[in-house]
Formats: sequence, structure tokens, C-alpha cells
Amino acid sequence: MSKATNKYAPEVRERAVRMVLEHEL
Repeated sequence: MSKATNKYAPEVRERAVRMVLEHEL
């Protein structure tokens, strides 16, 4: 489970950051 979370966490965080940046723009 730790490995799956580690691999999934970065992608979800990047998508969330991009969505926020796009919304702010």
C-alpha cells in the first residue's frame, strides 16, 4: 500500500496544483 500511495500521491498533487493555478489564472 505504501508503494501505491507513493506513486499515486505525486500525480494527484501535480494535478491539484495545476487545477488551482489554472483557476487562479
